[in-house]
Formats: sequence, structure tokens, C-alpha cells
Amino acid sequence: MIEKRYFKYFRILTIVISFFCFGITNAATITWVGGTSTSWTAASNWSGAVVPASTDDVIIGTPTPNNPTLAATPTTVNSLVINSGAILTLGSGVVFSITTSCQINGTFNFFTGGVGNTMTVNGNAINNGIFTSYNGILTVNATFTNNATFTNTTGTLTVAGTYTNAAGATYTSSSNAAINANGNFINNGTYNGASSTITFAGAAAQNFGGNTAVTVGTLVNNNTTAVVSCSNTFTATTTTLNGNTHLDLGTLTPFSLGNNTAGGGTLLLSAVAAGTTTF
Repeated sequence: MIEKRYFKYFRILTIVISFFCFGITNAATITWVGGTSTSWTAASNWSGAVVPASTDDVIIGTPTPNNPTLAATPTTVNSLVINSGAILTLGSGVVFSITTSCQINGTFNFFTGGVGNTMTVNGNAINNGIFTSYNGILTVNATFTNNATFTNTTGTLTVAGTYTNAAGATYTSSSNAAINANGNFINNGTYNGASSTITFAGAAAQNFGGNTAVTVGTLVNNNTTAVVSCSNTFTATTTTLNGNTHLDLGTLTPFSLGNNTAGGGTLLLSAVAAGTTTF
């Protein structure tokens, strides 16, 4: 009787475990091998002949006979690494989501020729290679660090955490390109964005910092919760302070605000050191 009872309980436990585990897919690491074509959705181009699922970690490997292109299909992966020498191209109409992190060591052509495309990285993004965004909407919900070459052509980048243009790195943008900073904006490299827009829109104190001067077309402060402090030399063609916003220049000098179009905001100048200022 005791053995039968234990056997009965064992069967019940097995059924319960099977019920809760049914349909659960374990994350796997899937590597691009490019065996037959450039198509992301062709299983023959991936290790194990399996197209990455939304829970999988994806590596774009090298060398391969073909470089991958992701066409107009909504796609989600857990993480993305592009190896040095590898090239990933996202075509027009793509909605691409990365659940955790993105690391670019090779080349990432983000929405080449695309219009109204979106990409979301819910973790940290790091560029150690060549990252080109054309007319795309890129959102990073943690930090974004550019250690190499980032070209933002008519696109919009929104960063929830700190955006860092590191020493030795280059950021280049056109007149229609924009960076929405919800955290700090740090420039220690080369910033070629004299006609672009930087908007501070956080909900806590923010810093416009670094050790290399920034020239920007339009500087906008939409942070009505806390002060945006400036600790890096900058030049703006137009500066807009919207609503109950505060831009603190501290001891910063020199600086240039260009055409000041303050819309109810406050420019704090009380701690500015002696030097040349332009309004």
C-alpha cells in the first residue's frame, strides 16, 4: 500500500511539473554562419539550422559567405553581439527589439534606406565598431556608450541612461538628427553635430559634461523636474528652455547659447567665472 501510494504521488508530481513546464523554451545562443544566403529568416544560415527565437542570444559571426540582412519583419532577440569584421544590415520597415544588451564590434547598418523604422534595446548598448543609423528611431532604455564610429543620419536616438561619446570615438549627424537625453550626456570624443539637436528630457538632475567641446545646432531643455548642469564647453546656434526648466552653467566658460528662445525656463549664471560669453 505504501509503495502504491508513493507511486501515485510521484505520478501526480510528474503531471504537475509537466503542466507548468509545457511551452517553456530555454534560451540558446544562435550564431550566424551565412551558409546559403543573406536572409535572416532562412534556417540554413544559422548554427543548428534554427532561426533565432525571441529568447535567444544572437551572435553575428565571421567569416561567413554571406552577411545577414533583416527585412521588414518584426523581430525580437534576447541579446545581440556583432563580431569584429561582421556586418548586419536592417532593411526598410523593420521593428527590431533586443530584450537585454547590444554590442557592436563589427558593422551595423541600421535601417539603411528605411523610413519610420524602430529599434529598441532594453539593456545597455555598446558600439566598438561602425554603427550607422539612417532615418531610424533608436531607443536605448539603459546606457549607450560609443567607443568608435557612430553616424546618425536624420535619425532620432533616445537614451534613458547616460550617453557617452568616449575618448577617441566619433559621433557624426545631419541637421535632422536628434539625441533625446533622459540621463547624462558626456562627450570625451569628437562630436560632429553642429546642425543637430540635443534635448534634455529627464525626470531627475542631468549633466551635460565631458572634456571635449560640443557644437550643436539646437539645445533644448525640457526637464521640468530638476536642474540640467553644464560642465563641458559648448556652442549652440539656438537654446530653448521650456516651461519651468533650469540650465545651470556653473563655472563654465566660455559658452555660446546663440539665439536664446527661453519659453519660461531659467538660465543660471550666478556662478559663471570671468571669461567670454556669447548670447
